[in-house]
Amino acid sequence: TRTGKKGKPSLCCFIGNPLPEDVARQRWQWRYDLKHKNNGRRSKLNEDEEDEIILNVDCHYAQAKVGSWILNIGDCVCVKGEETKEHIGRILEFFKTMEGEDYFRVQWFFRAEDTVLKDAASSHDERRLFYSTLTNDNLLGCIISKVEVVKLPPSLQLKPKLVHPAAYYYDMEYCVDYSTHQLLLNAEHSVSPPLNVLPRYGESLESSKQELWLLDLYSGCGGMSTGLCIGAKVSGINLVTKWAVDQNSSACNSLRMNHPETQVRNESAEDFLELIKQWKKLSEQQYITDVENESEGLQKAEHHPTKSEPNKPTDEYEVLRLVDICYGDPCNNGSRSLHFQVRWKGYSPSEDTWEPIKNLSNCREKIKDFVRKGVETKLLPLP
Repeated sequence: TRTGKKGKPSLCCFIGNPLPEDVARQRWQWRYDLKHKNNGRRSKLNEDEEDEIILNVDCHYAQAKVGSWILNIGDCVCVKGEETKEHIGRILEFFKTMEGEDYFRVQWFFRAEDTVLKDAASSHDERRLFYSTLTNDNLLGCIISKVEVVKLPPSLQLKPKLVHPAAYYYDMEYCVDYSTHQLLLNAEHSVSPPLNVLPRYGESLESSKQELWLLDLYSGCGGMSTGLCIGAKVSGINLVTKWAVDQNSSACNSLRMNHPETQVRNESAEDFLELIKQWKKLSEQQYITDVENESEGLQKAEHHPTKSEPNKPTDEYEVLRLVDICYGDPCNNGSRSLHFQVRWKGYSPSEDTWEPIKNLSNCREKIKDFVRKGVETKLLPLP
């Protein structure tokens, strides 16, 4: 988590008078817009998240004093983090809240050990940082000291010699959302206002971070969809790969490791498209009615697990819940149809089985519950 933690009490305060309101509004108009839209309903946006924003701003300042350090907007500072961790960031704002608390907004730099390069961090200069566009608000008392950070042109050397011994430096950008590194643009990104926070005209705060969802067919390891999402984000569009489908199990495992937020399905695109059609029928409660009377027994199905359940006939077992859904032939019995992954009452997840829907037609409530939750969580896209 890239946030500051207030340390031991030290002399910290703002210097001078607040900036005139028209000057502050001209420079940080987005923050005053958020305050106006919030209308005092809450004090924070994205509370306890890495991009937390204070809403109840009262006024802005140009300078602050922390210990013996005089700090200006644009200075780089060392900030106390979790436990003994210390972070480096650039000051973007000084402001006081309506409750009289002193805050600063910071744009963070990342060390190699804080990125996907952590296993190779020992080969990097300890002074090397990576630029990022991650910003958030922190209490002024989190600042430890002022530091020097300089920008260098990209170099093949892991430890450049053209840096002052006491300075940190950066020569590349780290994209937090996609865990990737890239060369810095000639003009570094503006980090205020945050693209994914400031609502458009007429939008509420709750809708200001609306996501657009992407389905990646023949996804491989997800490189193409990741690049598309990065490009969209640079343009101010919050595009996210929600679903990915590929028949190669190794590619799917890699995609799951790098993008745990994506629902990855290891199956053919043809089976997945048929599944979407069947899913639409289920969501409209049509398919359940069609198969309602195809078999007997309530919440039971014919099955022969490896273990027998106490006090139950050996050929009948009770369904605890449905775990997943697919279209195809997961049991390799030559029959392609809609299947559910079944969790059996009294058995572990390792003994889940795939059952065709015709064997579960009288588990109507279980199927309805699964479909209802699946639609709510966007388990599958609807055509």
